[in-house]
Amino acid sequence: MTWDWQDLTSQAASNGQALSLQGDAADPEAELERAFQEGFRAGESSGLERALRELDPSRQAAEDVANQLSTIAEDLHQKMQENILVLAMTVAKKVMEREIQAQPAYVAELVEKALGHFPLDQKIRVRLNPADLGLVTGQDPDVPPVETNTREVRWTPDETVERGGCIVEGPEHVVDGRLDSALERIYRTVFND
Repeated sequence: MTWDWQDLTSQAASNGQALSLQGDAADPEAELERAFQEGFRAGESSGLERALRELDPSRQAAEDVANQLSTIAEDLHQKMQENILVLAMTVAKKVMEREIQAQPAYVAELVEKALGHFPLDQKIRVRLNPADLGLVTGQDPDVPPVETNTREVRWTPDETVERGGCIVEGPEHVVDGRLDSALERIYRTVFND
């Protein structure tokens, strides 16, 4: 047998009872609305929970993609910084090479500064590019010879030393005055910061 709302209401009234889904409510339509709202909220909550469970793998996949993109962006930013720094070092090297060609006395000044890092009583070996050797030993009339302060200096031509640079060696330490070495030290200092 199927019952509808009015059947229940009329049967309860004939028995002298008021139909109540919650307490002694006199308005069956208000009770029906309340029950509807309660059911709606329960269904809505249940549907939301189910949707969240079903969407959770998609949400997790989206989070994973976002994390991967963030990592890729950080790596790209790091590589861009490295490339910009390498470009700056390359430009600086070209500028310095032109300056060295325009100012041949630069090599002599560099050697004098490097010699200043050694005590006067130490024997020193200075390695230079063969093209620069004449500049520091007084063979070029436009460049005054390097002041050695009466220390014993052995001048050595070295093809591995680029023009404009020098390597000054003493018994206890070495001063590397090569342009590439100086730029590499700058690169490492900037890049590691």
